[in-house]
Amino acid sequence: MRLMPHAIAPCSHSYFHYPVGFVRLFFVLLFRMVVLLVVRWAKSDPLRLAGIIQNIEIDPIEVLNAGKQKTKIRLYKTLVRPIVLYACGAWASTKSDENKLRIFERKVLRRIFGPKRNDEGNYEIRSNRELNALYNESNIVSTLKSQRIRWAGHVWRAEDRLISTITKWKPDKSRPRGRPRQRWEDRVKEDLKMLGVRNGEEQAAHRETWKEIAEAAMGLNGLD
Repeated sequence: MRLMPHAIAPCSHSYFHYPVGFVRLFFVLLFRMVVLLVVRWAKSDPLRLAGIIQNIEIDPIEVLNAGKQKTKIRLYKTLVRPIVLYACGAWASTKSDENKLRIFERKVLRRIFGPKRNDEGNYEIRSNRELNALYNESNIVSTLKSQRIRWAGHVWRAEDRLISTITKWKPDKSRPRGRPRQRWEDRVKEDLKMLGVRNGEEQAAHRETWKEIAEAAMGLNGLD
């Protein structure tokens, strides 16, 4: 029986098309296996291991824990936080919303870094300043503000398009009595005011300048 050409053609999704990824994965797994073997050896025969590395002041268990923390932080930044901040560029968030986001992130970081031991040998929860020092990156509220400023640049550059028309549209009815609710544009202008930026709509026309402003927004709020 004659085989059809597609029957012997290699699969387009074959893993053999990605040798570089396989080599990288192999070395990562090999490194983790070596670290696990060293840790088990340290637990089973610590005196022998201490004689070999007596001039090196490195605890392999601490090295392994540090690697786990980096992996967890990477997963949080690439998987968890983008889901929490989905479409955050269009949010008109309040102070209460931002406070809830900070609390959520601190809970995640406390699970990642774990408790600490005090001078008496007891475990206690890490403070917000300690989490800030360990994490040493922009917090979730700063990411929210940066994404919102980026989206504002897209909206303000789209002059005669539908998104700009909807944003600038104002209803015919009057607002209810009392303090008016913050609008999305009000939140953007407040963030820009904290950065010392004026005439945001005019500066949004320059993409490189606006990109620098959005990156500067990553440092607006740190962990309290």
